[in-house]
Amino acid sequence: AFLAKYSTISLALRITQWLAMSEGGKAGKIKHSLLAALSTVVFTTPFLALIGSLSKLDPATLRACNEGCTYIRFWGSHGLPRTAPRYLKGDSELDDMPEFATVRNGETDITIGNTTWYATVCRMYTDVALRLHDTVFVKASERYHTEKTFVPALCDGTSASDMRRRCDSREKKKNVHNHLRWDNSWSLNVYMLSILVWAVLRIVHDCCVIWETGDFISLMVGYVSVLPQLAAMATGFLWSIGAAEVFQTNMDNEKCACYYEMDTIAMFASMATPV
Repeated sequence: AFLAKYSTISLALRITQWLAMSEGGKAGKIKHSLLAALSTVVFTTPFLALIGSLSKLDPATLRACNEGCTYIRFWGSHGLPRTAPRYLKGDSELDDMPEFATVRNGETDITIGNTTWYATVCRMYTDVALRLHDTVFVKASERYHTEKTFVPALCDGTSASDMRRRCDSREKKKNVHNHLRWDNSWSLNVYMLSILVWAVLRIVHDCCVIWETGDFISLMVGYVSVLPQLAAMATGFLWSIGAAEVFQTNMDNEKCACYYEMDTIAMFASMATPV
């Protein structure tokens, strides 16, 4: 009877200890899962907030293109066409390959640079990317239209000096169209969405490792998480090069415009952060 009673107590003690260890292990896994999720949130939230703040233009960081601004633009939007002869000159017979262009406030024309040797080498790949973009994002009826051509940097009846003085005023800088802002930039929207998807997949991956769901599942989640990282890298680059382009303030019913560029430090901060 004593042996039976001792055996029963010993078995009950072992079961209690096993349950306690199991509960402790489960609690530990929950704790580590929460810490993993918290670390991911702590890492991504300030980063997204920084990108959001960089997308807001400060008039103090804008410099009027009174001495000329050289830039290249691959995709046109809001009066800023692709810097290709077809769109800058408004002639559908001209080339649609982007070139470096120089705009200066107070002048009606824009200077288009010559194609360099490395641009010629990369021409095929650039052409494929541009045509793919036009096929996906541009309506077929508008694909070869040239209505959205270059807006002159000189208003009718205004001298070049008066135009440059007007463009250099803070009031005009406040009205600049910000193509970096999230509601004006599809690349920024895709970039931020990709970062959020990556954050969720990272949390799922860490939980799979913590809860020991198996190597296959954790590896598959890790592989899938590469896709939003690639999307973020590509769209982040597209968004950041927009900081090196010119910004525009339309005047006189969009018949003329003032052009601006970001200061060097602000431009490099916007380019370096997402990449």
